[in-house]
Amino acid sequence: MKDYYLRESFKRNVKLTDRISVILTVLMVLLGLVYFIVSLQRDTTLYITIWLLAPIFLTPYVLNKFGLNKLSRFILSTLLPILALVISVLNKAGHNDVVFINSVNYFDVRLVIINSAIIPFILYDLKEVKSLILAALPSFIALATFDPVHNYFNVGFYQLGLQSDDYFFSANLYSGITYFFIAFVLTNLKYQVYKSESKTIEENQKVKMYLEALIKLGNSESINLGIVDKAKQELLKVGKKCFGVSRISLWNYHSDEGCITCEYLFENEVMTSPETKLRAQDFPKYFVALKKQQLIIAQDAVNDDMTNEFAQSYLEPLNIKSMMDAPFLNLGKLGGVICCEQQDSFKDWGAAESLFLKALGDFLSYSISVEARMEQNKLLTAKNAEITTINDNLERIVADRTKELEIKNVQLTEYAYINSHILRAPVARISGLYNLFKMQTQQNSELLGHMSNSIHELEEVTYKINRAIEEHGEVSRDNIRL
Repeated sequence: MKDYYLRESFKRNVKLTDRISVILTVLMVLLGLVYFIVSLQRDTTLYITIWLLAPIFLTPYVLNKFGLNKLSRFILSTLLPILALVISVLNKAGHNDVVFINSVNYFDVRLVIINSAIIPFILYDLKEVKSLILAALPSFIALATFDPVHNYFNVGFYQLGLQSDDYFFSANLYSGITYFFIAFVLTNLKYQVYKSESKTIEENQKVKMYLEALIKLGNSESINLGIVDKAKQELLKVGKKCFGVSRISLWNYHSDEGCITCEYLFENEVMTSPETKLRAQDFPKYFVALKKQQLIIAQDAVNDDMTNEFAQSYLEPLNIKSMMDAPFLNLGKLGGVICCEQQDSFKDWGAAESLFLKALGDFLSYSISVEARMEQNKLLTAKNAEITTINDNLERIVADRTKELEIKNVQLTEYAYINSHILRAPVARISGLYNLFKMQTQQNSELLGHMSNSIHELEEVTYKINRAIEEHGEVSRDNIRL
């Protein structure tokens, strides 16, 4: 991430150098055109000098084509103040009389030199402080030596016969104040930009770290297989490492008791189970927010509305300054909360931190649902095995019963045969003998009546047994009852 921003910063500096180089070249050409127009009314050839010097501003552009960005930036920061001073001296040396030269000519160039101080602050980052100071020195030196240089070439303010009692005081004082004011403003602006970029780089590095951690958790065996206890400990370790907090803990919510209990606390690289209990009746505002499944973010936990209830009993004894809590779900209902705590110093919880902690809670909710699904799968598998066993036994029982019935049917068939042929024959013979005996004697008619009834009953029973077997396939007392 840092290398990426260095590359982007280099590209940006190259583009800025090229653009400023081209813009200054164009401005020099336009300035020469202005002096050319002026030369039609006044005797001056300064425009020729300006046009000759204009291509020099393309030097940084050329150097960038060869990858010499540091050198091109320094030269671009140096060219404008030096060339402005050179052109000023040449202009005054060509017309060293008060007819063409006036006091304004000693202030306008100073203004250009002061404005040239902006270029280094545009081209250099504040972290390049040494290069920035070195690049800003030419404009400061040109401004500080403005009068000495002009005096050296005999074109100083008083040397050309100009009169002003406070020239040195007003020119140098106000120029100096303006220069340092611009430098101060630009430095402060650059510092703010530097802080913003540094914070952006830091935030992006955090986001990258969080994304890498989430990808790793997404491939976690304990989370994907629903090993909840191991997943809880893994999530706490990842959270503490990424957040860099003093403590991180996991609390389970018990709706029947209206409280949360601490299952795990990870502190000083040690995982413990303190089982601390916090009741809703003691901390109503916190539990209201928790039941709404809100992220609870407290930079100053002691004074925050949602966490100040813990001040005396929990925060102050443990010297906890900042807190951030994220609830997690257990099969669609509030399961508990993951709590990050920073001791001894305040911590600025950003959007990236809150989203990452919420993601940890979501991972835990997912792992719990996986565990429940795995348990359901185990129950279904056991039930299926039980049903399979019952089906297998049922088939065996049916087969055994069928075999038994087949045997009974064979026996019934055999009995029917015995009843119809073997048993029926003696009954028929007894009946015949009875009829013979009846025809031969008429004595003892009562005894004969009993014998007749018995024979008739025996025949009736035999008939009913045969009929029961043929029609119902079974014999019972009801079927043969007389």
